[in-house]
Amino acid sequence: MKIYKNKLILLFLFIILILIVIYLIHNQILSKSVSNIKKIKNEIIENLTSITQNVDNNLLTNGGFSNGQNIMEFNGSNGINDIMIMNNPSDSDYVLKQKQTGDLTYYKISNDATPNQNYNLTFWVKFDGQTSNNIDFTNLVKINTQNNNSINNIINLTYLINSTVTINNDKWYNVSYKFTISSSDNNNIMLNIYLNYTTQLQATSIYFTELSLYKVLSMVSSYKITTDLMVFLSGRQYNASPINNKWINLVDNTSFFTWKNMPISSQNGMYISTLNNTLSYNNQESILKKSNVVQFSISLVFENDLNKISIQDNNIQLETENDTENDFNRVLNISGNNGSAIQLFIPNKEGKIKVVFNNLTEYTAYSSRSLVFYNKTIITLTYQNNVINVYQDSIPVLTLETEVVYLNNQDMVIGDGGWDVNLYDILIYNRVLTYIEMSEMKDYFFTNVDINGDDNFVSNGESINDYNNEFENNIDNNIDNNIDNNIDNTNLSSFTEEELDNSTSENCLTDCNTLCSPFIDLSKIDYVDDYNNCRNSCKNTVKSCKKYCTTYCPNNLNNNLCELKNMCGVNNIEQELPKVYKKNGEYIVYIPDDTVYSTQLGYSGEKSYGTDRENAAAIFKQNFPDADIPDILKVGEGRNLKETCPFIIKENNPCYSSYCYDIEWDKKESVSNMSNNCKLNVSNYCEINKDIDNSCGCWKSKNKYKPECIEFRKQFQNPDNTCNIKDFKITEHPDFKNYIKKDSIPCWGCNIP
Repeated sequence: MKIYKNKLILLFLFIILILIVIYLIHNQILSKSVSNIKKIKNEIIENLTSITQNVDNNLLTNGGFSNGQNIMEFNGSNGINDIMIMNNPSDSDYVLKQKQTGDLTYYKISNDATPNQNYNLTFWVKFDGQTSNNIDFTNLVKINTQNNNSINNIINLTYLINSTVTINNDKWYNVSYKFTISSSDNNNIMLNIYLNYTTQLQATSIYFTELSLYKVLSMVSSYKITTDLMVFLSGRQYNASPINNKWINLVDNTSFFTWKNMPISSQNGMYISTLNNTLSYNNQESILKKSNVVQFSISLVFENDLNKISIQDNNIQLETENDTENDFNRVLNISGNNGSAIQLFIPNKEGKIKVVFNNLTEYTAYSSRSLVFYNKTIITLTYQNNVINVYQDSIPVLTLETEVVYLNNQDMVIGDGGWDVNLYDILIYNRVLTYIEMSEMKDYFFTNVDINGDDNFVSNGESINDYNNEFENNIDNNIDNNIDNNIDNTNLSSFTEEELDNSTSENCLTDCNTLCSPFIDLSKIDYVDDYNNCRNSCKNTVKSCKKYCTTYCPNNLNNNLCELKNMCGVNNIEQELPKVYKKNGEYIVYIPDDTVYSTQLGYSGEKSYGTDRENAAAIFKQNFPDADIPDILKVGEGRNLKETCPFIIKENNPCYSSYCYDIEWDKKESVSNMSNNCKLNVSNYCEINKDIDNSCGCWKSKNKYKPECIEFRKQFQNPDNTCNIKDFKITEHPDFKNYIKKDSIPCWGCNIP
């Protein structure tokens, strides 16, 4: 009996041991599962953060005196300086008022300064009760630098009146001041800006608002995305001052990239041919690291030479992933790891792009669709936290997860000799650009801006009378003409109307269809988009369409071909689109004379659409269905809520929906309190764009049924629109109020009278 008891004890202990082992294994599995969930959560948060972050390149915070508060860089004042509410041309409701008293009056702003750096100070200003007929803009501000040893005034201060606007019979001036910090100053210097510094103001009262201060580059002074900009190579600069085969970096004007051969540049001084040439830089660590961590954005602005493209060349089949090396040109090689850390391959004209990490097949990725490179385009490659992303014109086209990128002391190389494009600009940041910044970059380079270049600024003491015209009289003069006159610039008088109508239009249609027919592939879900994108480019890529759209259509907009949006239509008459601006608190739509819009509506000039933004947008859309709604009429504009928007696709974007107009996307409490319609908007958007927008990580197939993501998606599900109980909280069920919780019944089965 005793032996039997001992066996039972041993068996009991053995069972306990087995249970302990099972418990430990279960805990280990659970721990891994929790770790994976945390990893997924962190990835979602990281993706959301990378999209929503907004790098503010403006060196002044609250330059519009919002909520009646001083500029954050405010450093003292003297005399009467009051912040008050006043109607003005900016997005702010507030202005700074300085009043004449006979005492010394100034408003001082201070910021850190960089030696040998150009700056641009801009603001709106209004004068009440001027003491003379001429305004002295040079004495309206005073700027100096200060260090431990001395204070040095800026002696090369120049200014430009960008525009003027009249509100309630009061004229507002938008003024820019350009100046340079001396290279002789040491690195520990303070920049001091004074709005006035005088005992005698030029008016009884002077009003300021919307102050901004940007670092600017020579020859590209209006480019404002300068935070952590390490390299800016400009084709314009190279042609202005070529130094053998050196391409000078505009950021510091001392470092340079080197061409293998003396490059061929354009006659108009805008771009450089890359054929049979490569560009290299021998100190890549200095421009691709921030705080000793490799992170960067590299943007290439280029286009194919349309004169080299024939209709026969356009019959190109889409690339497949079974490529040969000859299908691609290596346009970027970053040295590191086991040789080449990151390589970017782009085909000439059109096709899929490819990225390779560390020369490994398992770390090779292709763009999700074929891309077109006939028109001017921007390809941006970013790297941070073991993830490479590639964008075309701010739209994501490729993502590749890698191991850590290590740089070596070999050269960074751009081009491979076979890459045959017109290269306009190269920009390198030692951080990842935001979606908003990439969109602004696209707007800048696609319009060839720098209208307000160095030559327009006026030196101290000189008058400037050419800029004093009213804003409404300058509308047509401020519109950019984006047509490249160097390509097929044919005078309309060279053709008769019959020749153009009967011959050129037929050729345009035929040639465009020949170009785009290879994109019609019924086996591809998105072939319609590819086909339409191809036809959108016909007026720029097909000679016969270029000739027809730029010579005949501007004067014959009612012609069937000219009205086609994806051939010659809206893009060809951008210069005639209605202009929208705010005046006296109302949204004003300006319709130029003798345009298709003035003919359709029966009037031209200014027309008030009222003070309500949403109503004005609705009227605009009804009157001009083929025109994009201007930013000033978009919901949320003016409060800058869209700057924190996590979503990157324009179509169906919740951030522009009236249901979500008041959502502050970077604040949890605002997102959690969104309306059911807004939640449904988010859910529908993410269901459609889950494969291309990283902010919709929990809608992706690989994450969809993970517990963390199920809980996350519940925040955006409306029980009225789903049949799956797992998609929403039971307490949100529309019939929940009709049910009685079991634990609320005082006694189960009791016969209560």
